[in-house]
Amino acid sequence: MQPDFDIDRAPAADVLLVPGGNVGAVMGNAKVPEWLRQRNRDVGTVLSVCTGAFNLGQAGLLDAITRPPAGLTPAPSHAGA
Repeated sequence: MQPDFDIDRAPAADVLLVPGGNVGAVMGNAKVPEWLRQRNRDVGTVLSVCTGAFNLGQAGLLDAITRPPAGLTPAPSHAGA
């Protein structure tokens, strides 16, 4: 995935997808957690792929999640496959 904008110029969105991959470089950027928290308030849906969940966790966006909502079955993890 190649972004069209950096976080300072990103337009409004309905969905925020946080990709996985080399999250170490992103987690070292202090602007990213604040940006994710701000975007979380503005978008309808936030999701991550694989290690992108670490970025959501660093921003505190997973703190209140204890289990999936009723009727939602989590996708199987490829780590256990």
